[in-house]
Amino acid sequence: MSHGPVGNGLNRNVVLGKLLRLDVDNMGGDYAAAGNPFSGASGDERIWAYGLRNPWRFSFSRYTGDLYIGDVGQDTVEEIDVAPKGEGGLNFGWRAFEGTHVHDGAEATQALATNHTPPVVEFPHGDDSDPLMRGACSVSGGYVYAGSALVDLQGAYLFSDYCSDDIAMFRYCDGTIRDKQRLSDLSRDANLDGVVSFGQDNDGEMYIVSYKNGTILKIVPGEG
Repeated sequence: MSHGPVGNGLNRNVVLGKLLRLDVDNMGGDYAAAGNPFSGASGDERIWAYGLRNPWRFSFSRYTGDLYIGDVGQDTVEEIDVAPKGEGGLNFGWRAFEGTHVHDGAEATQALATNHTPPVVEFPHGDDSDPLMRGACSVSGGYVYAGSALVDLQGAYLFSDYCSDDIAMFRYCDGTIRDKQRLSDLSRDANLDGVVSFGQDNDGEMYIVSYKNGTILKIVPGEG
């Protein structure tokens, strides 16, 4: 499919670069859920949010119901977006913006993204000195930790990057970011090589998927 003059992310008439909200029991229609922001308006009625480039994993916080999205960048930065519980119609800005930065060649689309929702966290590509995510290239979104084994991580969103293999965290509350940091005890472990995903079990405990090693690792308290 070819790109229009403003790409796909900002074009609400196509579903590429979008987050869809579907009613799987709506067998007689296009599965659009009632209450979607563009129902009866301009755009595809299945769309819940738009302006995404390549959302690589998204998850809901068990504490707040907020939606966390890891969106892979193109040239310079990776980003984490948050959609507050029940808030549809958000524009995350691609391709007018990559993270908080105007994307090269996208000046013509800036007007369409004037009211875009910027990421809550971003980090640069290929910077081995970055304090959050060293040598990044492709974000891997995770989960808000909701387990009991690691009390210090409760309520923190954990994420990684395919090239970095660092594990980082932050807490998001009422629009404010707290405790943003790299987790040195977990980052670049010898068993991590190409982190592509996370998992969360019924108890809220978390797992890391290492693509190149073909392993799934559980995050547990360290000895001592």
